[in-house]
Amino acid sequence: MERPKFKTLALAQALIALACAAGWFLVRTQAWLAIPPPPHADLYAHTWGFELVIFVVVWLPAVLIGVAAVLSVEYLMLRAYQAWGAGRNRHAL
Repeated sequence: MERPKFKTLALAQALIALACAAGWFLVRTQAWLAIPPPPHADLYAHTWGFELVIFVVVWLPAVLIGVAAVLSVEYLMLRAYQAWGAGRNRHAL
């Protein structure tokens, strides 16, 4: 059986991270909007639309940057492991 390519695994990992972030957004926003807004709060901030904009502008880029950082480290470690394995096999001949 052929091993999956790094790009396939990276895409799967990014999609899982996005799905987790979306689930976290839904649960957090539902809990926040379930309580009535305080009397001194701005009412526009207590809507699904505003919360979605804040998520897309603030939290989603943070998640994507975190995933990119993790994938970069994984890629560099994979390249180092492959180079180490190739050098090790060459000396065995």
